[in-house]
Amino acid sequence: MLREETFQKAAYTFGTAVGVAHLISYKGMDIQTAKPELPQPKESNSENIINKIVLKSIEEGKYQQLCRRIYHYKGREYKKIKEVTIYKKAYKDINGNS
Repeated sequence: MLREETFQKAAYTFGTAVGVAHLISYKGMDIQTAKPELPQPKESNSENIINKIVLKSIEEGKYQQLCRRIYHYKGREYKKIKEVTIYKKAYKDINGNS
């Protein structure tokens, strides 16, 4: 460690304040070079579920049928149902999984 006089001389020479950083923790190089893990989206998020259903129906070529069923379920008698439930019901209907 350097003495306090050395710090004062350096501060006077360079015309600035000089301080010492304290080491809080040390990690090995293998930890520092590792790629950070990206957070995974939650599966229970309703928007993600709706996007997956739309993507599946597009890949299967049944998107137009899905849109018709969603329009039917968003009618007057199904107003209080959540949007995710409407998409799930419509997808089950077009695939014959009643």
